[in-house]
Amino acid sequence: MTILPAFYIIAYDLHEPDKSYPKLEAKMALFRDRFRILESTWLVKTKRDSTEIFKFLDSALDDDDHIFVTKFDLSSCDGRLSLDARIWLGKKDVGL
Repeated sequence: MTILPAFYIIAYDLHEPDKSYPKLEAKMALFRDRFRILESTWLVKTKRDSTEIFKFLDSALDDDDHIFVTKFDLSSCDGRLSLDARIWLGKKDVGL
């Protein structure tokens, strides 16, 4: 069975950003198809599920940091994003 890639939204709050960001940024860079849509929010297209994504990123977080990972249906969304974000989404046949 082939697992098709899906979009996930990853949002986080880091208790001590100066300490945690470099570790988390390095992990996020390993997702080949990703885009930072807001300061602490990413869209990622991957074959991993939300649990796998969380476990992968969790080692870059401190115990008092917060993270939320969920599968995201881009066919039903709206918003005001940067031009770069809209171009990235447009390449995935999704428009905002």
